[in-house]
Amino acid sequence: MNMAKGNMMNFIPQTIIMAWVNYFFAGFVVMKLPFPLTDGFKSMLQNGIATPDLNVRYVSSISWYFVNLFGLRPVYSLLMGDSSAVDAIMNQQSQQSAMPNIGGPGGPKADKLFKAEAENIQILTHESIFDGIVDRVIESYN
Repeated sequence: MNMAKGNMMNFIPQTIIMAWVNYFFAGFVVMKLPFPLTDGFKSMLQNGIATPDLNVRYVSSISWYFVNLFGLRPVYSLLMGDSSAVDAIMNQQSQQSAMPNIGGPGGPKADKLFKAEAENIQILTHESIFDGIVDRVIESYN
């Protein structure tokens, strides 16, 4: 019975919030994601938006709600006091501490790793048409 109560405590508020978001913001573009996505995500993230040429990074309101709902599930479970989420985090931390440290016995040496990364880093110079644009505009009006 406790599990059913816990499921209802999560289900009812989420349903109310989803209905509220869908009622007030249906068909609106809410935000632009800060990372690129492939076109396969278009149907999932632009639900209710009828513009075929819109970039995939623009997200509709109800889709953004679902992304947040599933992405923040661990945070909700911690706030609601779900002990299984706390146990999962503790297990993850113990697994990370069991991994060999860099430079520790049996692990790779830090100086060798840094030297290899220094060889892999390539510094690029970026030249833009906007470099010195203020001077060019002022010069064209003089």
